[in-house]
Amino acid sequence: MRRDLDHLARGRVRTAATDRQATRARLDATDEENRRLRAALVLVQRDRDAALAELASLRELVDSLPREGWRA
Repeated sequence: MRRDLDHLARGRVRTAATDRQATRARLDATDEENRRLRAALVLVQRDRDAALAELASLRELVDSLPREGWRA
């Protein structure tokens, strides 16, 4: 009986260790995914900033055009 209990206890310890390792692996994968998403976000923000700068430049160009003869 004691041998059976010892065996069960060792199994539980091994299972707990395996669960911790699996959880750590999932957390590491999540961290890596978050790093990739942050890098992608930086690229999107740069593209957005460039597009906004171009839009501002185009607005200045349009504002500098003569309005005579244009229909609003």
